[in-house]
Amino acid sequence: MKKEEIGELFHEKLGTPAGLSDPKALTEAARHHLRGAAFVKPGGRCAFGEVEAVLQTVPEYSAALKVLSVVPGVSKANVFEVLDPHEYASLDFCVLQGELGVAENAAIWVRDFPNRAAAYLAQHIAIVVSGDALVHNLHEACARLTIGPGFGQFIAGPSKTAVSSRPLVIGAHGARSCTVIVT
Repeated sequence: MKKEEIGELFHEKLGTPAGLSDPKALTEAARHHLRGAAFVKPGGRCAFGEVEAVLQTVPEYSAALKVLSVVPGVSKANVFEVLDPHEYASLDFCVLQGELGVAENAAIWVRDFPNRAAAYLAQHIAIVVSGDALVHNLHEACARLTIGPGFGQFIAGPSKTAVSSRPLVIGAHGARSCTVIVT
């Protein structure tokens, strides 16, 4: 297959610019696509771009009335100080800052923040992570993590549970949807 044919296939399947045939550019486009695809699971989605622009395309964010964000610049953030973590049960959307993303299992490492209960009690979450912070597997993640005092967790998408004779239930033990925003 000629590089021009590969470029046309990428244009058709991945939406790269028409006529793109440079091998380095095509390789980067493939990596970009695969990184995003790795973070998509039932109830989850992945998008690349500026945080507020991506959030505007997320239906759960658009419909949210109570929004908490630990990421600066989220326009709809209107929950700031909660003394009783039980109040997060009525939280519609929470935007978190991820430190590291693992492609093999779509998990994002999130460090301690004052409102950590919100990550579990919000109906929907978005996690922002830098494209430079994506690694292939947990072995690479563990090599890059610096563990210290405080709390850290891997969040791997929305809550899911099922037993062999029952259907998959999304949101049974936590968020019903998870959007990963790669900046």
